[in-house]
Amino acid sequence: MNLATGVKEAKLNEPDPDEGSHAAGLVIIDDVPHGPPELQDQSKPQHYTPHRHPQFDASESSLFASSVDDLKASPAHPSTALPALASLEDLAHSHPWGLSLARDSSILHILFQFISPAASKSQYSLANRSAAALLLATAIHNNPAALIAALSHFYNDEWPTGPLEAVILALAHEQLPSVLTRMVFLLSALCQDETQLWKFIDAGGLGLLAQVFDAESAGNDGQDRLRGKIANFMVDRLFQLDDTNSEPSPPNPKDGGGQHEPELDMDLEKIDSWVMINENLVSSIEGASETGSFEVAGILKPWCLLFEESFRKLSDRGVNTESDRARENIKNAHVALEKKLDFYGCGCSEECESR
Repeated sequence: MNLATGVKEAKLNEPDPDEGSHAAGLVIIDDVPHGPPELQDQSKPQHYTPHRHPQFDASESSLFASSVDDLKASPAHPSTALPALASLEDLAHSHPWGLSLARDSSILHILFQFISPAASKSQYSLANRSAAALLLATAIHNNPAALIAALSHFYNDEWPTGPLEAVILALAHEQLPSVLTRMVFLLSALCQDETQLWKFIDAGGLGLLAQVFDAESAGNDGQDRLRGKIANFMVDRLFQLDDTNSEPSPPNPKDGGGQHEPELDMDLEKIDSWVMINENLVSSIEGASETGSFEVAGILKPWCLLFEESFRKLSDRGVNTESDRARENIKNAHVALEKKLDFYGCGCSEECESR
């Protein structure tokens, strides 16, 4: 009972400190029918709609506003960016803050500029790139409204490309596994949108991802962590079978899917990549998508060998936390891939049926 108003209230959705939820509120319950059923007005439905009053912590609101201001000033003062990115990333774990961030076009454009490999080189650029990728990924991960809002600021006359294209270029140019790990996290978050996943495949992204996965960095903890993240991406976005045991369908322009997004012209042979491009591997992965249909088996079969060889190498190494985690992730990815291929009547060592 609220003694000031005389209204009965119940507090729901107490924030979980581990999940970063800030959307707890009060539900007014005084409109629940009182008295025995026979004395209640039976002409009205016996239910009620809760009236939520989301509460944002005042200190968080202040931190969000000041961090946004610092980030908007960062092009002229790069040293202010990193603390602002870190503060916003902490807040963005809460969906309302993630959505607030994604709705701000100027902030999204700044993040895009930070993430882009074409960003000006400075003592802050690498740290800012990594932090910006983590922030954007956190804001849109499992937050559909934020993902839609974020993508709405790109693929127009002023901003013809978006974060996905920056991630693709990072896969070709970036050398640090720690930065690439965050880029893969951002890639996974962006590819929650089916059109973004298709754009990634059509641009030859799987070929580049395979090269990053297969790069020789034996004994490098950062590379092991990166391999594990790539394996998780493949499971989450490409190996999972839905309730109908079908694969994603390509966007249909008649339905509005992808019609606002231009074709991405990217010639892999002209990219000055940090990895040695294996043309046979790239061609085998890209060739399956050239028909315009989503030939899942043809696109994914090259990953069988990648997973098998990587798992063997990791198994031959000594006890190492990151290697153990990566080995487990790769093992799970290989199992998921086999199940996916089984739907097409084949396996890693068998020819797949034409579907």
